[in-house]
Amino acid sequence: MYLHLQSPAPWTLREVDFPIGGTASERARYLLRYAILAPSSHNTQPWFFGLHGDAVEVHADRLRSLPVVDPEDRQLVMSCGAALCHLRVAMLRFGVSPVVSLMPDPDNPDHLARVRWGVAHEPTCEERQLFRAMRKRRTVRSRFDAREVPPEVVAAQPVVEAAEPAPPPEQASPFTPVAATSPLPARDDSPRSKE
Repeated sequence: MYLHLQSPAPWTLREVDFPIGGTASERARYLLRYAILAPSSHNTQPWFFGLHGDAVEVHADRLRSLPVVDPEDRQLVMSCGAALCHLRVAMLRFGVSPVVSLMPDPDNPDHLARVRWGVAHEPTCEERQLFRAMRKRRTVRSRFDAREVPPEVVAAQPVVEAAEPAPPPEQASPFTPVAATSPLPARDDSPRSKE
């Protein structure tokens, strides 16, 4: 079963509504309501999900691509990665370790990930904070300040990388993340940037 989820009021989700005793499909549908809160390029939400037994599949929806501003679909895939991240964080919050396979079907480049239920998991304080932050995030379209990344952020990068290790080479993606030490783009204070 494939889904394009449209939650009637996605920002009003309540944790107490998680179907603890529900079927795998009911729990997955609930968790996917958090996945769709992920940021996406120009709010395109270029993903759809498949439910197959105990697995949730994340697929790129190329019909929602932006060929002028994203001709290689890099932002589209990053948006799908954000939805995958939201799904993983929601699973952790509700006591399940996600087991993720990236690019599980070599013949289908749009099948970006398969997520299965892993072992029971007690969410950490950081995971609960990250979960709560998902509903607080907002899109800001203004330019970044023209300043260097603070040294403490650069110093924390090895800790972040240890928490989120890169996939093995056989699962690597052509979309390489930008180094944290790259200078931020210049800020545009012109009147047009306020539009």
